[in-house]
Amino acid sequence: MIKFLKALWRVITFPFILVFNIIAFPFRAIRRAYRYVVAYERRILDAMAAIDDTVQRAGFERSKPHRWAPIYQAFPSRDWAPDHWAWDHVPIYACRFEWLIGDKNTAGNRFVLVDHIADTAYERKRIKHRSEPEPLDGLDASEDSRSILRWMVAELGAPLPGQLWNLGWNDLLQKQLKAPLEEILLDRQPQGPVRRIVEPLTMTAWCVELSTLSDPDALSRLFVAPLRATINDGDS
Repeated sequence: MIKFLKALWRVITFPFILVFNIIAFPFRAIRRAYRYVVAYERRILDAMAAIDDTVQRAGFERSKPHRWAPIYQAFPSRDWAPDHWAWDHVPIYACRFEWLIGDKNTAGNRFVLVDHIADTAYERKRIKHRSEPEPLDGLDASEDSRSILRWMVAELGAPLPGQLWNLGWNDLLQKQLKAPLEEILLDRQPQGPVRRIVEPLTMTAWCVELSTLSDPDALSRLFVAPLRATINDGDS
């Protein structure tokens, strides 16, 4: 009798257990995803620490007042704590670290910009439409995108006009270099660093896919070494 009642109870409760597991599964997956994101961002910040050491050894200093900022911010800029969701509230999802040497917008002023793009599909969509895509339905398949690190070294041979200098970097580069952002902001590793010169601005860029940076040695060899060579070349 007891066995019969236990079996009957399992039959009765099975649909409820099944529904509970179906409801709980997405949240378990979300918790797991957050843990991966935390580990991923720590890896990115560790990489930035190594890059920071190289750049500061070359005489550059961190940009002030913010070491880094989101690349794609909606207008007007938002304050913390946010009262609604936005892409630029997702930590370092698409962010730019900045260093400089010399007085801003003067001859010889140089900048190092290092971008982390967690999903190139987001950047492509953001550049094309200048609006925030829906996170699940508004982007190309994740299999068709990449996660990248990109650096750009910009050097001024003379001051830029004030109305141009006061633009954000993406708009400034697009207007001064007279090229689409899709070409300026590399999202694939080229054969070698790409240099563009439109006086008085010289800009050199490089990009690597994060999947190739399997350890600190790979980061140093594939990403930091070309950056160091470009910085040193500008000093000569």
